[in-house]
Amino acid sequence: MTIMWTQASFNQFLLSAQMKYLEGNIFVNFYIFGAAGIVAVVLGGYVYNSYGLRNSFAMAFVMCIIGCIGMLVV
Repeated sequence: MTIMWTQASFNQFLLSAQMKYLEGNIFVNFYIFGAAGIVAVVLGGYVYNSYGLRNSFAMAFVMCIIGCIGMLVV
């Protein structure tokens, strides 16, 4: 679990550091980034309370795999 937390924190840092290189207005990009973070915290708490730790992590890994496959295809 420590490795997963470290990886998630590192990804969050890299996304915020690279935000200035994304297309569009930097302020809108940061607003969307922050709003997505708030939604993730609320949704993550609900999923954790509903399904438990192991199932929550399993669903997160499946979503990550689907996202990675989507990036490879596109």
